[in-house]
Order: sequence, then structure tokens, then C-alpha cells
Amino acid sequence: MTAAGSARACGGGEGSPSRSRARTSRCRPRRDKVRTRALHGSGPLASPAKAAAVEVAAELQQLTEKLEREAHSRADLEKELDKERKTKALVEEEVDKERKAKALVEEEVDKERKAKATYKQQIAKNQTEAKKRKSDMATI
Repeated sequence: MTAAGSARACGGGEGSPSRSRARTSRCRPRRDKVRTRALHGSGPLASPAKAAAVEVAAELQQLTEKLEREAHSRADLEKELDKERKTKALVEEEVDKERKAKALVEEEVDKERKAKATYKQQIAKNQTEAKKRKSDMATI
């Protein structure tokens, strides 16, 4: 069918004799009409089983959409959980660095204490040796 012919068949367009003509059966395919009649309970295919099948199909579509939404929300939650895990790992890393730094400081403090104790022991040893020499000199 040409463009002008299809425009005439659907009630309008260039070359049609009557622009106000109602839509004819050629405008919409027959299977759409049959499906519409079946959905609305009229026509040769309308039956309780068909109506139940249509309801089940609609419910299946709703459940499918709900499942897709839940899958998206689950994916979002998993992304958020991954972010939290990464943040936790970074925090633990920082805590470990601080512990290591604190351990190094404590080692330095211990070294200084040992050096101070060694210095005091050396001073005490030198003083006792000086007293001993002094007493030895006094006895001579």
C-alpha cells in the first residue's frame, strides 16, 4: 500500500477524500484487536482461563520489575559495603602505622634510659676509683 493509500485507510493525510473518516480495521493489525478483546472479556478468545493467564502474566511482570529493583538496590548496598571495607582497611593501616611509631619512640626512650644508667654507673665507678686512689695516696 502506498503512503497515500495508508493515509486514506486510516482516515487522514494527503490525498484522502475525507479527513474526518473514522479509523478502519486496516489501521491496527487484527491480532492487536483480538488481544484487546480477550483482555476486556469480549470476543471469541475471551475465557476465564485466558483472563487468568493475563492476570498471571501481569503479576509475573510486576514481580520481575520488583526483582530488578531489588537487584539494583542490592548492588548499591554491595558497593557501599565495599567502600566501608576499604575505609576500615585504611583506618587499620593508619592505626598500625601509629603503633609502629609508638614502638620506635619507646625503643628510643629505652636506649636513652640504658645510656643514662650506664653513664651513672660509670660516674659511680670513677668516684669509687678516685676515692680508692685518694685513700691509697693517703696511706703512702
